Amino acid sequence: GIDNQVFFNKLGQALVSVLSDNTEYGFVYRVDMRLRPYGKNSALSCSFNAMETYYQSQGRPWERYAFVKARPIAGDMKASFQLLKTLQPFIYRQYLDFSMIDSIREMHQLLKQEVMQKNLQDHIKKGQGGIRDIEFIVQSFQLIYGGKKALLQDVSLLNVLSKLVCLKFMPAYQAQELRDAYLLLRRFEHFIQVWDDQQTHRIPTNIKIQSMVAWAMNYPDWESCEMAINQTRSLVSNMFSTLLSKQVKSLQKMNHHGLFLFQGKTSKSDSVALLTSYGFQKPEDIYIKCQSLVNSHIFQNIEEIGLSRIYQLIPVLIDTCIQDQAPDEALLRMLDIVHSTLRRTTYLVLLLERPEALKHLVRLCAGSLWITHEIVRYPELIDEFFSSGDLYNPPSLSQLKQDLQSQISYLAWDECELRLERLCYFKLSHILKNEIAQTSQYTPLTTSSNYLSWVAECIINEVVLMAWHQLIDKYGAPGGQDNASFVVLGYGKLGGFEMGPSSDLDLVFIHQAKTSDMTQGDQMIDNPTFFMRLAQKIIYFLSTITNFGKLYNVDVRLRPSGHAGPLVSSFNSFSKYQKESAWFWEFQALVKARVVAGWDDVLIKKLNRLRLYILRRGYPVFELKKRIKSYRSKMKILDRSSNYIFDIKHGSGGIIDFEFLVQYLVLRWGNQFNRLTQWTDNIRLLDELKTHHILTEAQVESMRQAYIAMREVIHQTARQEKDSLMTAQQFEFERNIIIQIWNEQLEDNQVFIQIPN
Repeated sequence: GIDNQVFFNKLGQALVSVLSDNTEYGFVYRVDMRLRPYGKNSALSCSFNAMETYYQSQGRPWERYAFVKARPIAGDMKASFQLLKTLQPFIYRQYLDFSMIDSIREMHQLLKQEVMQKNLQDHIKKGQGGIRDIEFIVQSFQLIYGGKKALLQDVSLLNVLSKLVCLKFMPAYQAQELRDAYLLLRRFEHFIQVWDDQQTHRIPTNIKIQSMVAWAMNYPDWESCEMAINQTRSLVSNMFSTLLSKQVKSLQKMNHHGLFLFQGKTSKSDSVALLTSYGFQKPEDIYIKCQSLVNSHIFQNIEEIGLSRIYQLIPVLIDTCIQDQAPDEALLRMLDIVHSTLRRTTYLVLLLERPEALKHLVRLCAGSLWITHEIVRYPELIDEFFSSGDLYNPPSLSQLKQDLQSQISYLAWDECELRLERLCYFKLSHILKNEIAQTSQYTPLTTSSNYLSWVAECIINEVVLMAWHQLIDKYGAPGGQDNASFVVLGYGKLGGFEMGPSSDLDLVFIHQAKTSDMTQGDQMIDNPTFFMRLAQKIIYFLSTITNFGKLYNVDVRLRPSGHAGPLVSSFNSFSKYQKESAWFWEFQALVKARVVAGWDDVLIKKLNRLRLYILRRGYPVFELKKRIKSYRSKMKILDRSSNYIFDIKHGSGGIIDFEFLVQYLVLRWGNQFNRLTQWTDNIRLLDELKTHHILTEAQVESMRQAYIAMREVIHQTARQEKDSLMTAQQFEFERNIIIQIWNEQLEDNQVFIQIPN
């Protein structure tokens, strides 16, 4: 016996020998093995794992270029396609990879040097305007855009030319010119190689060969043929220069302002003075931040190409920040982002290639510390700035579901780690888009909250399915007629369509399987245990930390009997608890409760009917007022307000007073006005209170404006990662409106806000 590596090396050697050894009849094919990892000095064969490790850690641009034309041709085809799928992230970047432009220019420059050194000007493949130039043009589009445009992931150059036209990357006439040039040069290449079966690419000088080639190419003489070849090469050369010209206009010279911060050419005092002259108000902070970046271990060991990219970006970055309304915050925060991308300076190239995207990013980071910190933690989010058409148009729930499926549909159910990672990125990217729209004041608060609530719904449904598949694989499906009856109730911000970027999930789990039945797999457990483990698995998935953070914090204390109750309730026990044992505050919580996940329509309808029954049951008005005021009084312990500070959430006339007031009115009038109990969000509940004349139009409009204004301030302070404590003067008018309506409706005597001059 021999080990696998030796076996496959011998197999490779035998294959190369069969194909390339000379016999009395010649040989089959010339074989080149130099494209393998580590080249000609390495082992002839390589394991799949070693291939993946090599290209992830050491893969070079020219190897990506070579892989564009790679396809399985023999052996285990299924495994071969799987290997290429594994290497896709190396070949086709998920972002728009403009760094490949510089790499192609470098490869082209090396080719030109080889042409000059070896006198290959007459080389039909490597010479100027030759076949290789056409390949460079087409494959540069594939490598730059292929990760985003899967249509371009094709091994056929001619196919890709057609697709470039479809995607509007190239006008049709230009693609046709390249197609004609490629076919002409390839035909010419074939004919000169037919002569004496030589692998030559040089334009022939032998008169006999010239005449043969001209005749085969359908030209009357060699002069006509040569003229056509030269004209074609000139056309290709010009097109190469045009299509791969610098995407960035002439970058500022290396001595442009700002580079002194990174090149150590000035003292601290001179640097601060220069920064002050540019208009910065915090020059010392900027200087310290720059020195911290320059002295970091990563910066000290950065490769030359990375350093070059930083030196190119800094002048442009400073220019862009100077033009922002908050230049100091903009530059300080952007320097944090630069620091986070030192190991992946390709992102800096992206921003250089797209100055509008850079300007956009600078503006948003100046306006939101949250956006800055998320991009610092996950630089991959910079990719989202290169699909700007989506940034200001919040998708619908169905569009979100389609987007999520497009990102995870290729993953098997048991690939939990990868699925959770994609779910986390899905959440992060959509929260970022939402924050961009909010920071730019492009979408109203209600639209933003709906957007984030839908994102959470999509994720919860996917996580429920993941957990379900994992458990039935282990235990089999729950037994009994209603074995698949499981739903998730969302309370609080999720239930009321009020989710923010860092909101928790208040969840309650309900099933309707028979508690006496067992699961149907080889490893049987009773139904209640199955659903308990299902809920545990859902919570675990939602709170597991991945490379992109975790999905959500989960709070399950709103379940029947709170911490003392079972994690999952059967519908019968849940119904009995709500009708007979629930605390009054749990009825308040039901106002904002709704089904957010589940696939059993019968159980969903039962839960909806139960909720409506509780909210429409009717309660003694005196007792109702007493309970509401009592619960609100107990929560005052959380109020951090003082004579000078207003706690926007817990303070008098704040968010909690508003919500308690709306919940009281729903429970007070729900038995008379059924439509009042249909909705779970405060805005539509206010509309119903106006429709049924429970509150006047003026009162509703005042409450709506006060509520939205307070929530917007909470979101704004969250973006800057500040506390939501206001000065006592803020919202004085709005708070008094809520207190006035509170006192009228609940016959209370809350004190009005009076701020001394």
